Amino acid sequence: MTTGHVPPPHPESKKGLCACGRPLHYTDPDIQAAVQQLIDRKGEMVQVRVGDRCWLVQRHHIALHGLKARELPNLGFPEITGREARAASVN
Repeated sequence: MTTGHVPPPHPESKKGLCACGRPLHYTDPDIQAAVQQLIDRKGEMVQVRVGDRCWLVQRHHIALHGLKARELPNLGFPEITGREARAASVN
Protein backbone atom coordinates (compact mmCIF):
# COMPACT_ATOMS: atom_id res chain seq x y z
CA MET A 1 0.00 0.00 0.00
CA THR A 2 1.28 3.45 -0.81
CA THR A 3 1.50 6.31 1.61
CA GLY A 4 1.88 10.06 1.26
CA HIS A 5 0.81 10.69 -2.34
CA VAL A 6 -1.29 9.34 -5.16
CA PRO A 7 0.89 7.42 -7.61
CA PRO A 8 1.10 8.53 -11.24
CA PRO A 9 -0.90 6.71 -13.93
CA HIS A 10 0.43 3.39 -15.16
CA PRO A 11 3.57 4.29 -17.16
CA GLU A 12 2.69 2.13 -20.17
CA SER A 13 -0.69 3.75 -20.74
CA LYS A 14 0.81 6.97 -22.06
CA LYS A 15 2.45 4.96 -24.83
CA GLY A 16 -0.83 3.60 -26.22
CA LEU A 17 -0.47 0.36 -24.31
CA CYS A 18 -2.93 -1.52 -22.19
CA ALA A 19 -1.73 -2.14 -18.65
CA CYS A 20 -1.38 -5.82 -19.63
CA GLY A 21 1.61 -4.68 -21.71
CA ARG A 22 0.06 -5.15 -25.15
CA PRO A 23 -0.79 -2.34 -27.53
CA LEU A 24 -4.42 -1.29 -27.15
CA HIS A 25 -6.22 -4.32 -28.57
CA TYR A 26 -9.77 -3.22 -29.22
CA THR A 27 -11.53 -5.14 -32.00
CA ASP A 28 -14.16 -2.43 -32.49
CA PRO A 29 -12.88 1.08 -33.31
CA ASP A 30 -16.16 2.62 -32.12
CA ILE A 31 -15.69 1.13 -28.65
CA GLN A 32 -12.09 2.34 -28.55
CA ALA A 33 -13.23 5.84 -29.52
CA ALA A 34 -15.94 5.82 -26.83
CA VAL A 35 -13.47 4.71 -24.14
CA GLN A 36 -10.98 7.34 -25.28
CA GLN A 37 -13.66 10.03 -25.06
CA LEU A 38 -14.41 8.91 -21.50
CA ILE A 39 -10.70 9.03 -20.66
CA ASP A 40 -10.41 12.50 -22.19
CA ARG A 41 -13.27 13.70 -19.95
CA LYS A 42 -12.63 11.77 -16.73
CA GLY A 43 -8.97 10.77 -16.78
CA GLU A 44 -7.13 7.59 -17.55
CA MET A 45 -7.39 6.01 -14.13
CA VAL A 46 -10.49 5.28 -12.09
CA GLN A 47 -10.78 4.48 -8.40
CA VAL A 48 -12.08 0.97 -7.82
CA ARG A 49 -13.18 0.23 -4.27
CA VAL A 50 -13.64 -3.22 -2.82
CA GLY A 51 -14.63 -3.18 0.83
CA ASP A 52 -12.19 -0.89 2.61
CA ARG A 53 -9.50 -1.10 -0.11
CA CYS A 54 -9.10 1.10 -3.18
CA TRP A 55 -7.01 0.86 -6.36
CA LEU A 56 -6.34 3.19 -9.28
CA VAL A 57 -7.12 1.13 -12.37
CA GLN A 58 -6.57 2.00 -16.02
CA ARG A 59 -9.88 2.49 -17.85
CA HIS A 60 -8.53 0.83 -21.02
CA HIS A 61 -7.69 -2.28 -18.98
CA ILE A 62 -11.24 -2.46 -17.61
CA ALA A 63 -12.73 -1.99 -21.08
CA LEU A 64 -10.49 -4.61 -22.65
CA HIS A 65 -10.33 -7.24 -19.91
CA GLY A 66 -13.15 -6.62 -17.47
CA LEU A 67 -12.36 -6.62 -13.78
CA LYS A 68 -12.89 -9.06 -10.93
CA ALA A 69 -12.51 -7.92 -7.35
CA ARG A 70 -10.52 -11.00 -6.35
CA GLU A 71 -7.92 -10.21 -9.07
CA LEU A 72 -7.25 -6.59 -8.04
CA PRO A 73 -4.48 -7.28 -5.51
CA ASN A 74 -2.48 -9.17 -8.16
CA LEU A 75 -2.90 -6.91 -11.22
CA GLY A 76 -0.16 -4.45 -10.30
CA PHE A 77 -2.30 -1.34 -10.09
CA PRO A 78 -1.45 1.01 -7.22
CA GLU A 79 -3.47 0.57 -4.07
CA ILE A 80 -4.24 3.83 -2.35
CA THR A 81 -5.28 4.59 1.21
CA GLY A 82 -8.63 6.07 2.19
CA ARG A 83 -7.06 9.51 2.70
CA GLU A 84 -5.31 9.36 -0.68
CA ALA A 85 -8.52 8.17 -2.35
CA ARG A 86 -10.45 11.12 -0.93
CA ALA A 87 -7.70 13.55 -1.97
CA ALA A 88 -7.35 12.18 -5.50
CA SER A 89 -9.13 14.02 -8.24
CA VAL A 90 -9.74 10.77 -10.11
CA ASN A 91 -13.37 10.05 -11.10
